[in-house]
Amino acid sequence: MYGLATYIKQQPSTKICCNCYIQHQQTSVGFCEAVQARLLFLHLAVYYNSLPAEETGPTIDTSKYPPSEGITIELCAGIVDKDKCLEEIAKDEILEECGYDVPISSIKKITSFKSGVGVSGSVQTLFYAEVTDGMRQHSGGGNTCEGEEIDVVDLTLSEAKALIFNEDVPRPVTLILALMWFFDGNMSLTNLPNKL
Repeated sequence: MYGLATYIKQQPSTKICCNCYIQHQQTSVGFCEAVQARLLFLHLAVYYNSLPAEETGPTIDTSKYPPSEGITIELCAGIVDKDKCLEEIAKDEILEECGYDVPISSIKKITSFKSGVGVSGSVQTLFYAEVTDGMRQHSGGGNTCEGEEIDVVDLTLSEAKALIFNEDVPRPVTLILALMWFFDGNMSLTNLPNKL
């Protein structure tokens, strides 16, 4: 559920009123292609919020601000808006956005945490899965009926590790957390190198 709620707190001499943003719980999945030892991510657009505030009117000069400036690299993710367990929702998102049909038993929970702190404080759960070519059903790309246009991006381990502190690449903190978890001794595949 997305929306605004108003919170009113009465104190002896003051009435405090603030707006609260209500947001769905979310799942995110980081995953590794098992044979080639590559990490898979998504390119998504955050174009509007990438522009200077004075340039965000009803018309945007795309020759001055090309759409490529608003592309992030991030994990496969989705909102919890179905009556399913979180692993089933993560499985659905992996198939929809990335094209892999991953068994639920292969989707491992890493942690849950508050996201959007200061705005909504929704709960986000981070998962990890390993995929193979045999799980590939289609090329991914998201749900076009919902207006999604998602590119699946695969990176070598060294390219992925470089994202952690690369401020030139727009990326959310969830991606940084997942990468730090992965490179902090959680590479579970036997064919992954011990050193980068």
